Amino acid sequence: MSNLEFTMPTGNERRRAFRAKAYGISVTFEEQNVTCDILDVSVTGFAIKNESVLLKEGAEYSVSILVAGKTYLSDLSCRVVRILDNGIIGCDFRTLDRRQEARLDRLVLELQKRMIAKKREKSAAD
Repeated sequence: MSNLEFTMPTGNERRRAFRAKAYGISVTFEEQNVTCDILDVSVTGFAIKNESVLLKEGAEYSVSILVAGKTYLSDLSCRVVRILDNGIIGCDFRTLDRRQEARLDRLVLELQKRMIAKKREKSAAD
């Protein structure tokens, strides 16, 4: 019988979940009534690039996610975890219910499928 070694992540890793590039996905910050394109999204959070949005690091906001301009998920709570000098803002989702988490899982999976298909098309063209 062979020994199987298994180690759990220590929590020091920056990413807790796969982040997919988000083409055609945007987020609306409800209180500010501002919509921004999402750079990448995961079941734990998202990143945007927008220097005109007045967000504060550590603050929580209510957001909606839009796919092709239509609301896909609403009433999500997020917290701004970092604001970089280049205008990139990283946010974590807070207390998602099962339905919200399942819909985010589906969204990230679809984005992953698109990324894989694009890579295959590119490698087939080369």
